[in-house]
Amino acid sequence: MSYDLTRRKLLGAASTGLLAARVAQPASTGKPAILGGRPVRTTPFPSWPVVAENDERAWMQVLRSGKWNRLDGDCARRFEETWAATVNAVLIQHAIPVFVDTDPETFQIDARKIEAAITERTRCILPVQSRRIAGGP
Repeated sequence: MSYDLTRRKLLGAASTGLLAARVAQPASTGKPAILGGRPVRTTPFPSWPVVAENDERAWMQVLRSGKWNRLDGDCARRFEETWAATVNAVLIQHAIPVFVDTDPETFQIDARKIEAAITERTRCILPVQSRRIAGGP
């Protein structure tokens, strides 16, 4: 069987989120789309993030207030109550997250503390992006 699939095409499809749609096997042909079958999805996925009008109004209100931090406003606290954080990916699997502190020098997960957090029930380690903010702690 001949495949018209190169590593570059596979990586390109995976990086744009199209691989799942191309590999899906429609019942009518029994062939994955990547091998000539009919694709399940024919339109591109929407871009992210999707910003609704009410989101834009809320962000502009925060920007104009000048009260972005915990010292003189409640915007940070309200944002944290509504933001869909990475931990949701763990919770939706009915798993219990175990948090490991970040290294204050690098703002990355503290490698020295990872091993102590691993038990026989550990199934994965999920690092999250951390950004150092100029002028921040």
